[in-house]
Parts: sequence; structure tokens; C-alpha cells
Amino acid sequence: MGDGTRLIGLDIDLDQPALVAAVKSLLPDASYREGRWPKTLTCLRVRDAEAGSRDLTFFDGPQLGANHLTIQILGRGQKAPAGPKQAAAAGIHPGTNRPYNWTEDSRGRTIFNMKPADWPMVNDFEGLLGSIASAMEVFGWTRKVPRAAAEGPAFDGIISERMIEMDRQLLAQELKALQQMGPGELRGTRCFNLGLRIGVTIKAGHIDLEETLVRLRAAMPDNPNALREFERGVEKSEGIRKAKMAETENIDWAAEAGDQGANLGGGGESTSAGADGDKTPPWQKKK
Repeated sequence: MGDGTRLIGLDIDLDQPALVAAVKSLLPDASYREGRWPKTLTCLRVRDAEAGSRDLTFFDGPQLGANHLTIQILGRGQKAPAGPKQAAAAGIHPGTNRPYNWTEDSRGRTIFNMKPADWPMVNDFEGLLGSIASAMEVFGWTRKVPRAAAEGPAFDGIISERMIEMDRQLLAQELKALQQMGPGELRGTRCFNLGLRIGVTIKAGHIDLEETLVRLRAAMPDNPNALREFERGVEKSEGIRKAKMAETENIDWAAEAGDQGANLGGGGESTSAGADGDKTPPWQKKK
């Protein structure tokens, strides 16, 4: 549009009225296209870097075959064979055989008397998507997470030196991959999954959370929401069971825990401590 912004479509392809109402409550005042109720679509202006086409898929459970719903971002990018994804602005809905209708915004405007610059600007689009995900969670719909992480019980075993090294290597690999990814490539989802994987090690104080956030921010300076997704993954990482992870990584964590003398002291209490002798993991320390 010449000002570093781009007009995108937000296709709220949800078949539950309460979900649609929850999502619309987070959006700025705008005109909406109606076809098959309660599904709807609107347009927004976002920064060009955030205007990539993508699908936000939500599941009602971690199991295979769970029901899913999708919100589509129709912008530039690789999603459609011919280039950017598109949506019908007028004509007959193929499912209802009735014309599409556009509601008016608070100023009485619809798509037919609005210029691209008239549509509402969203300065933090990634943050808005994060808010939408949180609203969907209230109704039991969450972004897809790995099955093993979702089903594993709380990990209460020994964190060996090998486990710590493996998590550090994973972090380094993911940082490199994230730096090479661009807008619309689900960096937030990847960060959430990374938090799930290494969160146990972070909470035990073996990987510094603040330092990791600084490194993630350097890799993705344009995506603050991905950092929030990483922290959310860390918060939920108590559900990871290392033994379950070994099924896909072919790592015998039980054998790797043979160095427990280096990690455990008398009575089974951790002997790892900071320079000041404080044994409290950084995750639990008050700021």
C-alpha cells in the first residue's frame, strides 16, 4: 500500500456462534462478510512483514483424530497455487445458494464504499493472534501440540548431564531454524513446542530463561508473540515425560541418569546452587 502495510482477510471459519462472538470481540470496528452463518470474514491492515497467508488450527483435544476448527489469514504467500489466498467479496455462496452480505461498520461503511486505507490498522497482529488463541482456549480449543508432550505425566526423575546437553543442542538448532523462518511460517507454534521440550531443564535452572528469551528475541525481532508462546510452552512443560520422548529420539534416559551423584545430594535434594548458595531454580525465584 506504499506505507509498509498490507490489506489481509481474516476468515473466521468457525461453526459455533459463541466462538465467533469471542473472536469478533477482540477485533477492531469493521465491516463483515456473511455467507454461511455464523462463519464470517473481515479485512484488516497489518504490517507487511505480518501479512503472510497461514492457517490457525485449533483442536478440542491432544489425541489423534481430535475435532479441529480453522481461522484463515488470507494474505500474500505460498498458501494458494496461484499466489496469495483470495476470498469472494460478492456473488452467490456455493453452500447456501444465497448472495453474500456485508454488515456495516460503525460509520455505515462496507467493502463496497471503502478504500484499502479505510480498513482498521492492527499494529500488533501477532499479539492479536495470541489473544485469539487465548480466547479459544477458554472454550476448550487449543493450538495443536505434540501428542507425547500432551499426554505425558509430570516429570519427577533425574535430569542428567546428557539430558541437559541434548536440550542445549536442541535450543541451538531451533534458534538457527527460527532465524531462517519468515512471517507466516508458524514460528509461534514452533516456539511453543520448543518450550514444551526444554521447559523441564529450564525450570531446574540448567538453562537460563532470561538468556534464552534474549536469544529468541534476536532471532525473531519482528515476532514478540513467539516469545510469549515459548514462555507458555515452558509453563506447560510439567506434562512432559522424558521416557516418552525417548520413544521417538531413541535415547535411554534411564541409563543417562547414572550420573545422579552429580545432581543429587544426601536425602535426594538437589545440590546445584548459584554463586550465592541459593538452590532455588531461577524459574521459581521472585523477580
